[in-house]
Amino acid sequence: MKETTLSNIATTLLALVSEKPMGAYDMVGILEKTNFERWLAVSPSSIYTMVKTLEKRNLIRGEQVKQGNMPEKTIFSITAAGTAALEDNLRRCLESEDANNAAFDVGMLFVCHLQKETVLPLLRERIARLKRDIQRNEAQTQAVKQNPGIPFIGSMLVRHNRLLKEAELQLTYELIAEIEQTDSWQYFIAGSN
Repeated sequence: MKETTLSNIATTLLALVSEKPMGAYDMVGILEKTNFERWLAVSPSSIYTMVKTLEKRNLIRGEQVKQGNMPEKTIFSITAAGTAALEDNLRRCLESEDANNAAFDVGMLFVCHLQKETVLPLLRERIARLKRDIQRNEAQTQAVKQNPGIPFIGSMLVRHNRLLKEAELQLTYELIAEIEQTDSWQYFIAGSN
């Protein structure tokens, strides 16, 4: 099967619909409640546009539903092709070395859509990569300290990057522990199963 590379927002929308069929308005509501736009550039209009794109690509399917006296609305569910694309893209997100971490954040949020046997090796590889990055950063820190020509602010940038990597390392250890010890990681939308 051909891999389908998706944007972070497309991956996010597929994950939401995979967990629970819903309308585009519901997707917007969930993302607004979680302040998603603070770390991933997304607007309600881009969500509606992406939903149409995902439907055209046969990754989700819309069905008209009437509830009570309300007008009909389209409820989207994920297709088999959508499930495969979601799993491929979540693996890609967890493997991401993107410096701003948006892809990893998406992968981390939606690990519930992957099997434990898939997630844990990806997270352990991320730990190994972070440890290597931290070691390289330590070498940079030593080089900066020994170079009187580098201003203080330059040394702060190196330190900032190291602290971010150390925080991500700690968070990844915590995520692994949560996955190994509990079932709470198995859904994103509270109460879904």
